[in-house]
Amino acid sequence: MAGILSELFSLKYSIGDLMNIDKDRMQKSSEMTVNLTNVYHEIKKESIFEKFKKFFFRNKDVMNVYYVIFRFEVSSPSGSVYTVLIRTYPDFDIKNYLDNTVEIFCECKDFIFRSSYNLGKHKNLYRSTKTDQMLGQAITQAPKVGYKTSLCCKHVYAALSYLSSNYSTIMSNL
Repeated sequence: MAGILSELFSLKYSIGDLMNIDKDRMQKSSEMTVNLTNVYHEIKKESIFEKFKKFFFRNKDVMNVYYVIFRFEVSSPSGSVYTVLIRTYPDFDIKNYLDNTVEIFCECKDFIFRSSYNLGKHKNLYRSTKTDQMLGQAITQAPKVGYKTSLCCKHVYAALSYLSSNYSTIMSNL
């Protein structure tokens, strides 16, 4: 019962939450070059558990859930290029987009070994068959004790910053 209750009440991080967690990473991300390379649309059937949560928290009865997945290529000054995926509910209300919850993934080792486990616990880890293969044990195995962790790598911060700065333009083009 406790597991079900913790699952029910665990809150996902929003764009605004993630952007304010680690100011040092945000500073490092300012050196990155970000390109939005693709936008995907995904419709999923809502699970019974999701319907249950919506009934108690939002009073909405929705049969399908619509997501937008943004694919970014983030380049560092050293020349390394990493793919960052951000899945979110499309919020066309530009005033409140920072409150929109997100699921994120980056293919860099820092993200895989320092961020993915904790993001998974908060349901903010973007998961697909391909990303799960890349993450491997990092999904279920916590980072080593005493190892400093962060929720996002600098590539994710750069992509979130780009999305935040260009949100109204991007959403108007969907």
